Amino acid sequence: MRLESRRPLPSFLSGFRGASALVALALGFSACVVPASRYDDARSALRLERDANRHAMERVYAMEREVRALGEALDQRQRALEGRDEQLAQSELDMTLASRKEKDATQRVDQLRGELARVGEHLRFFASQKEELERALDAAEARIAHLYQAEREAARSALVVRDLSLLLHDELATGELTLELAEGEPVLRAPRARLFGEDGALAPGAQPLVAALARAGRLHPGARVTLAERGSAPSATPEQSALRLGRLSAALASAGLSASQVTIAAPGARDEAGAPEPAQGSEPSVEIVFAADSAEPTDVAGLVAAPDAATAPGAS
Repeated sequence: MRLESRRPLPSFLSGFRGASALVALALGFSACVVPASRYDDARSALRLERDANRHAMERVYAMEREVRALGEALDQRQRALEGRDEQLAQSELDMTLASRKEKDATQRVDQLRGELARVGEHLRFFASQKEELERALDAAEARIAHLYQAEREAARSALVVRDLSLLLHDELATGELTLELAEGEPVLRAPRARLFGEDGALAPGAQPLVAALARAGRLHPGARVTLAERGSAPSATPEQSALRLGRLSAALASAGLSASQVTIAAPGARDEAGAPEPAQGSEPSVEIVFAADSAEPTDVAGLVAAPDAATAPGAS
């Protein structure tokens, strides 16, 4: 609390002033009747009183200054306390805001963790679906490739069947020769007597058939021609069968068919491969299997226009 610069004097000081005035007045009235020695004593007492009064006033002023200084110090301390209170309040507010922000951040982190967990589950689900779709796609591609390969093989086999039908039309029409598909491969069957004599040599009348087979092989350069015997007589040996088929292979090579295209099947190989058994009591036959590996176009018009030239002896 602030003090005024000038304050009323204490009561004891007011008394001192009144006493001094009375002493002076008494001395004035009694000057004419009081001896000089007493007058000097009175003046000395008055001087002493004045000095004491002055010292008291100085002490009062000093005390006022001290009180004023103490009041200012108290005011400063009060302001400092108020500032500290404001700082404490601001600190508490900052701590409250920081705690709230931390709580909000914790909630956001928990929310983000939950969202990340859901995203992870979705990603795992999508990954499993992707794997299933990839497996289904691979299976579909494999089926498509298999179907495409089967379609190509069917188209190649159809071309070989077509060319053989055009080249051997008359023999197939009379039933002397048979042409069918076995496991997707064209198989031409001819009686063994149609191709070989009793001694195993190539029969003279087999040359047109050999020429037609060689022509069909040349029309399909990538085809593999496999020769095999079925239904051989009990007395026949595998060596004899191999000898006859070797002669037929040589005749095909002489007619213009590449030797790399001709293969002689081992005795019984066609049986192990699952080829249909010949009918009981049927005569021995020779099977010529065309495994078509290419689908090169052929001149169908030329085959139809000159079937006799294709089957004539020595035709190329």
